[in-house]
Amino acid sequence: MDALSQVEMHKEALTPKERAVYDIVAAHPDAVLGCSSMELARRFGVSQSAISRFCQKSGFEGYGDFRMGLHQSLTLRRFDDEETAEENDPVESLATLLHATHDSLDAEKLAALYERLSKANHVYVMGAGQSDVPARMLAHRLVEDSIPAHYVLWGTETESVHTMCDRDVIVMFSSKNPTFSNLFSTLSTVGKKRRPYIVLVTHTASHPHSGQCDEVVLLPTWASLKLPYYLEPQNSMIFFVMLFGLSGAAKASARG
Repeated sequence: MDALSQVEMHKEALTPKERAVYDIVAAHPDAVLGCSSMELARRFGVSQSAISRFCQKSGFEGYGDFRMGLHQSLTLRRFDDEETAEENDPVESLATLLHATHDSLDAEKLAALYERLSKANHVYVMGAGQSDVPARMLAHRLVEDSIPAHYVLWGTETESVHTMCDRDVIVMFSSKNPTFSNLFSTLSTVGKKRRPYIVLVTHTASHPHSGQCDEVVLLPTWASLKLPYYLEPQNSMIFFVMLFGLSGAAKASARG
């Protein structure tokens, strides 16, 4: 049995803190491969002890043993044999995900969001882990459109809170986990009149932050589409930024 199947088989026995580690593995397996247990804990806001217990409950000796099994599992799933590789064409899966991302977005809501950002006093864009990539992309794109956008490095997001106001907008990219709990805790101290408009871009309808945000953009993943080829969850976020940029370009062209 490969590591991912083994983890799936044991997930019902996990405690909430261990389940948080499971969610990270499910959403960001490649990030797990590139992190030590200490780095993983710091990056995703879980404890090293929870990581250790998760690995042991899933049938592994420890984090190193689990990470080795995960690498083998992903390799087998992606490159099983030539015939499977042909059937599970990654380009076709990417194309399907792009079309699904496009279809999941409401053109009028997308235009309204662009309008809101273009009129904002400041736009703060943030993402953690692999969600950092689309966050950087969006901030760059908005600046190109002369919108006062700022990329906010994860871990520093609370530093700007006391300079924010209700004319500002926060756009946060987060797949599954309550990555920005500290931000919401700090925002609760500034009062509703100064609270910025908050947009969450996510893959999870029941995301822990969704109830705290003013707008939620829900995107598909390879898992929700049941694609045969594994694709990193942030791909649909990147597609969202691209499509959002095209929406903005079209709007600017119409004004011109």
